Amino acid sequence: MIPNVNEIVRSVVGAGLLLRNDPRGMEAFDLSLDGLLRSFFAALIVLPGFLLVQWLQTRDVDADAAPTSLLLLAYGARWIVFALTAAVLAKLMGRGTRFVPYVVAGNWSSVVQMGIFLPVVLIGTLLPVPLAGLLLLATMIGLLIYDYLVVRIAFEAEGLEGTAVVLVQLLVGLFVQRLLISG
Repeated sequence: MIPNVNEIVRSVVGAGLLLRNDPRGMEAFDLSLDGLLRSFFAALIVLPGFLLVQWLQTRDVDADAAPTSLLLLAYGARWIVFALTAAVLAKLMGRGTRFVPYVVAGNWSSVVQMGIFLPVVLIGTLLPVPLAGLLLLATMIGLLIYDYLVVRIAFEAEGLEGTAVVLVQLLVGLFVQRLLISG
């Protein structure tokens, strides 16, 4: 279930439109069951950037770095847990019909997020630590706002509900990562 180049480009452009708060981005996604499954290909697109970010952030503290196998396990688990958490939230919030659009949009938005985050991390390696930390914090806040836009548009959850979805997804993802990497 590998998407063709046209679907990948169309989906990443759609995710970019969501970043601009444009609901027309949803029209770019294949919201069928096959489209849902193919959207997980985004994990393979994002993986090299993820590994580079991990290396850049741990290269000076190699003794504390998690083994690559654990990083890959945590990475894959976060993609699966995102979809499972979305299913639970869709059920609890009465948004079952929004599950597929939310997961598809969330998966493809990860490509856009890495396209933003990786250059920031690279620039951060050239800056003094306090300035790099501030830049990373500002970027993370911006990416959480992007997550909210995806939730608001694709999951149709606004305000406190949308914010709660973003926070639940964030906390569950951090928990899974911590559990797998730290033991």
